[in-house]
Amino acid sequence: MKKICYVFDFALDRALKQISDYSCRLNVAESNPEKKVDEFIKFLPVLAYDGSSMRQVNAVDILDMAMSGTSATLLAKRWESAL
Repeated sequence: MKKICYVFDFALDRALKQISDYSCRLNVAESNPEKKVDEFIKFLPVLAYDGSSMRQVNAVDILDMAMSGTSATLLAKRWESAL
């Protein structure tokens, strides 16, 4: 049994949509999708590469990116990037 396991997915939209869909189907008693995703990512955290470091993505960002395809914050960072 592995104590630590990593899952890599380079299709950001697909991966976050799957997390959103799966976590929203787990607890049918809860109606708030943000709480459902937040509970799920406590078990399976989502990490994002942010320039030079890794950061944990919160439930609001996951839902924002899953529903819109790309978040406004990430889009703004792309426009500000020197690359």
